[in-house]
Formats: sequence, structure tokens, C-alpha cells
Amino acid sequence: MNNVRKMIKKHYTKFLGRPAYQYDVPLEGYGCMTVYECHNQPCDGAVTLATVGMSDLCPSHTLQELIFCAYREFISTDLVKLLGVVVKEIVGSDGPVGRGEVLGPAGPLLDSTPMEALYICPPTYYPKRFARLRIDGSAISIVWLIPIHRSEAVYIYEYGYDKFESQLEELDPDLMDLRRPAIN
Repeated sequence: MNNVRKMIKKHYTKFLGRPAYQYDVPLEGYGCMTVYECHNQPCDGAVTLATVGMSDLCPSHTLQELIFCAYREFISTDLVKLLGVVVKEIVGSDGPVGRGEVLGPAGPLLDSTPMEALYICPPTYYPKRFARLRIDGSAISIVWLIPIHRSEAVYIYEYGYDKFESQLEELDPDLMDLRRPAIN
């Protein structure tokens, strides 16, 4: 394990605890990354999946790692594979993903959910210091992938992410429930 990956693992362990499982995810044409599965994060009954190594695979201007959180019942190897697909898409793009971007919609993300897209935002369910990690003078951003419905993706495209996030704050939906109803 190289130094960057060791530092990312240390960062995750500090904020998420020791991973219960670790998956090696080959990314054709890019190498391999790891996904950590951390239980009871960000709350009891939830699981956080966190990439380790995406920042190694990306161009230097794309220093990011991804997290996905959901209740334990939704966690599967298909979800880990989905993270691999998302990482490969980001690594092959022109730059990092940013707050308010939507990946998709492209049909149901998993068999267990009708949601069809992923919303990019800071990891607000976690301590503020979790969102950024400094290694050797570089900053690695931790980016949260929130599964959303097609109608929510369309709303973001039409009205912008500020209005969508205002709705999230006002209605406070359970973003870890992959069967939650759409908010708009």
C-alpha cells in the first residue's frame, strides 16, 4: 500500500472506525482501488462505503475519494461494483466532480431501489474535518454520493442545486433510505 493510501486509510479509521470489510475493485484500464465498508457510520444501522485509491488513479487535478452511505439492508456487492463504475467514469473525465452535479439518471442504480441518479455534495452527515485530507501538500476531498430519484435529478437540472439543497434542509428526508419517496 502506497503512502497516500495509508494516509487515506488512517483518515477513515479516525472518523469511521476500522473497516468491517474491504473490497478490491479492478478498474479496467486504470488499475485497482479499494472500497472500505464501515459499519454504524454515520449512525447506528448505517454503513459507509468509502473508496481508497481513486485519488491515485485520477489526474493530479482530481484528488477525490468517494463515500456512499445507506442502511445495512441496502449494502451489496452490486453497490460496490456501482462505485467502481462511478470511479471509472470520473477518472476518465476531464476533472473532478463538484457540489451540485448529478450523475445520471440512467435507470435504477440497484435492484433494491427505484433511484436512478447520484447527487454530489460534501459529506454533511459526518464531522466537518472529515471532508478534506491533506497529504504531502495536496488536499484530497471526500465527496458524498447521494442516490436520488429521476424527478429530483430533473428538478436540479431545471432549478439548480441550491433550491434542491434548500428542500433537503426543509424536509429533512432520510438520505440513507434507498426506498425513500422523492421530495418533489
